[in-house]
Amino acid sequence: MTSRYFWGSSRNISARQAHVRARAATLPGYLPTMDSDARYLDAATWVRVWQAAAPRLEAIRLKELHHTTVAEFVESMSDAYRAALLHGEPRLTSGLVEQQRLFAKLGV
Repeated sequence: MTSRYFWGSSRNISARQAHVRARAATLPGYLPTMDSDARYLDAATWVRVWQAAAPRLEAIRLKELHHTTVAEFVESMSDAYRAALLHGEPRLTSGLVEQQRLFAKLGV
């Protein structure tokens, strides 16, 4: 049996929205959104869509990495750091002893 993925639907849309959606659906690389007309994709189609999107997503990721400064990165991670400080528990050890025990057990 083939897996199916539901991409959502929307009922009350304007004529302009309908025109934009119809036009977008004809463009290469179009991915339906949750508010687009109901669309069912089997697993193979889903994989093909993401394989086609992968190079574009990678290009975006690399562009963002090359154009992000250290200050921007630190700012983007500040909330995660604060959350870790508030909710994380301090470690009593570095884990080195446990790592060495596992290596010895594996014979490495």
